[in-house]
Amino acid sequence: PAAVVAAAAAVVAVSAFAPRAYCKFVCPVGTFLRLCETNPSRKEQEVKTANCLNLLLASAIVLLCAENNLSGGPAGAAAAPAAEPAAANADGSFVVDSTGLLPGVVGHAGPVPVEVEVKDGTVVRVSPKLPNDETPAWFGMLEKKGLWNAWDGLPVEVAATTRVDAVTSATYSSEAAIANVRAALAVASKRIGVEAPAVPAAAPADAPASAPFHAEPAPAPAAPAAARKIALPPPRRAEMPLGEVLAARATHREFSSEPLSDAELSDLLWAANGYNRPEEKKRTAPTAINRQEIDLYVCRADGAWLWDSAENSLVQVCADDLRGFTGRIRDPEANFALAAPVALVYVADFERQGLRDRPEAAAKYASVDCGFVGQNVYLHCAAAGLNTVFLGSIAPEKIAAALGLPETSVPLFAQTVGKPAAARD
Repeated sequence: PAAVVAAAAAVVAVSAFAPRAYCKFVCPVGTFLRLCETNPSRKEQEVKTANCLNLLLASAIVLLCAENNLSGGPAGAAAAPAAEPAAANADGSFVVDSTGLLPGVVGHAGPVPVEVEVKDGTVVRVSPKLPNDETPAWFGMLEKKGLWNAWDGLPVEVAATTRVDAVTSATYSSEAAIANVRAALAVASKRIGVEAPAVPAAAPADAPASAPFHAEPAPAPAAPAAARKIALPPPRRAEMPLGEVLAARATHREFSSEPLSDAELSDLLWAANGYNRPEEKKRTAPTAINRQEIDLYVCRADGAWLWDSAENSLVQVCADDLRGFTGRIRDPEANFALAAPVALVYVADFERQGLRDRPEAAAKYASVDCGFVGQNVYLHCAAAGLNTVFLGSIAPEKIAAALGLPETSVPLFAQTVGKPAAARD
């Protein structure tokens, strides 16, 4: 801005002291001569012409400054945000262009604006805004790594909270692209009238290359400091071929009261929902948006125990036998759950899931996620020679009260597990 003002001052000075030379320089010669010849007072006409040209020059400078954000504030002030998205397309979708939303965020080669397309409150597409300062090879690498698809199909308010990791070997520029997506999602949230939650912190620059693009799960509930704790042995992998496991999968309601050993419990719990890719914090059972909201409680005669999957340990949270709150709860004498040594209770932490403003979707996703865990247990039991039955008949209020759960954690299902009451045919 200072350079522009200095140049304008110099031009004005020249026009004041040498209007004839100034006019000849600025105007085409023929036009200037005709202007001068129409007035007998050439000196007066030269001054008037110079003043008119100065007004035109000043107008041009003002327009140039406005176009390049040079005026209106101190040097280094942020550029004005990009305009709101254009009117909705014919199909009801709209596109948010992040150009200008984050003027201070750049990649290695410069700004990396993106476009986010939204329809019916859901992200339809995320793509780089072209032309762009990055190279086609860079775009291709991010597409291959799955960056541009990380938000596809997510509701805008969920996409805004989804933590996405940077791409190793393109960390600086991919972080800039991710920041642009978040800014565009904030604009989209405002447009559709939903509150955009606080954006989670960016993923660390040294995130593993094999762990791209996932919502970072919140930690599982902490155990009381003085709680009893049982460290389980490392889990063992079943060796039965998958085809045979599927052929053997079945529901059995007859159980022996013989307890499961710590090793058997460890194998069972790991198969149910353990970390099969611990360096990525990924599990044997998937969850919607990778929120990992399902906690497993092991209910036995000696109380209820929360399984700490990170440490592979059991932490006692209740000394009461809660098995009677699962299975045939209205007919205790015929309740097979009391005969089995273990009842797994699946608790959904809806706070961790992050969909409390969409209760129907939250319940649907959590139920499906429990089903994944239950099927893992079925397959493990088939391979390990155990009996199991998945249960929708439970007393969730009584279980929640006994476990001391907050209102945002809800017992959804249970699964009885034990050794066969008699040898299978």
